[in-house]
Amino acid sequence: NTVAGNAMDFGGRQGGVDNLDVAYVGTGSGLVYVRTTSGGSFSSTSTGGSTIRDVVMDTSDWARAFAIDNNQVFLTSTSGGTWSDITGNLLSIGASELRSLAYVTGAASAIVAGTNFGVFASLASSLGSWFQVGLGLPNVNVFDMDYDAGDDVLVAGTMGRGAWTLSNASDHISGIIGTTNVKIDSTNLVVEDLSDAPDELTIKSDTSGAGRFIIHDPNKIITDSTGA
Repeated sequence: NTVAGNAMDFGGRQGGVDNLDVAYVGTGSGLVYVRTTSGGSFSSTSTGGSTIRDVVMDTSDWARAFAIDNNQVFLTSTSGGTWSDITGNLLSIGASELRSLAYVTGAASAIVAGTNFGVFASLASSLGSWFQVGLGLPNVNVFDMDYDAGDDVLVAGTMGRGAWTLSNASDHISGIIGTTNVKIDSTNLVVEDLSDAPDELTIKSDTSGAGRFIIHDPNKIITDSTGA
């Protein structure tokens, strides 16, 4: 089998202990070869997908890794013993072809996928639920990504549009998704608590006529927007 692009990750940590010898290598036919010990042999594991385009480990647990083929995202928590599909809603929100992976840590850990339509992330706490990040990034092929945990910067290399950086990446990603209590009363939509909501919240109405939307946060700051 031929290694597809840069489908390789090596050197990890588990329980705070470094393992410089662990390695994952993605190849054709959906296979990922895994080595976990110094001098050990590589074991063949199958994701069930097609040619692996990228693979990356959870930086705090080398037994947990992610891989992609052209249109699926896979997860193992057992060093390749079993793989599961966590593509979820990714292909329904803009992406149709997957190119690269990065694992972001910090405010909230997340797996990040570079696609033919920009960059998307899925929080480690809700894998399979994806959302777009870096909205200033052109909707182009993102062929490679690298995350610097020390500076909390995500770098994305695109096809024809140069390299782009996302500063405060973990804060940005964790701030996109939050838990918000919402209730709907007739044409009124009330957001009751923004304490864990995104920095920016957009509410769109498809009602005809005058709908009234009230956004209320714990600091008693109220935005009242009348009209559909």
